Amino acid sequence: MPEVVDRFDSVGIGGVLHCLPGGMRNKSRVFDTIRSLTRSGAKIFGYSLIADRGRRRTRGDFVLRILNRLRVVDNADDRSDDLLRELASRFEDCQVERVGYLVFFSAVVK
Repeated sequence: MPEVVDRFDSVGIGGVLHCLPGGMRNKSRVFDTIRSLTRSGAKIFGYSLIADRGRRRTRGDFVLRILNRLRVVDNADDRSDDLLRELASRFEDCQVERVGYLVFFSAVVK
């Protein structure tokens, strides 16, 4: 891989995490790569489908189970608390906000 000369001031990764295989610890390795490509103070932000909404047996729960079975997404074990913990271990000013089946997140590179 060629050496990166310029670094980014912000990186958006919307709709990526729920497509990566494994649990949040494994998925969060993407943040290590992003961190290596950014300047100090850069903003990381994005959104992901999350599975910790509850077990109310809604239509949305049904759709997520089907999408996981079809391997369209891999988020059956994704939790917003796990995402916040992974962000906080790498960055500062971490924010995670859940809205329905989505979780919006942001963080600042140290």
